[in-house]
Amino acid sequence: MLIDAGAHVYVNDLEPDRAMIAAADLGERALALPFDVTDLEAVTTSLAAVAPVDVL
Repeated sequence: MLIDAGAHVYVNDLEPDRAMIAAADLGERALALPFDVTDLEAVTTSLAAVAPVDVL
């Protein structure tokens, strides 16, 4: 898994609670990043907040 290799992982879900639960399950290197992937502005804003993103 990417986390095991030392990567920081961002968990996306439309439902914030689900993203937070999944990120918590993955550990401290995971962060919930809930947004609607069909909303280009939300995608752009969210990814800019955590840039750079190497793998999507």
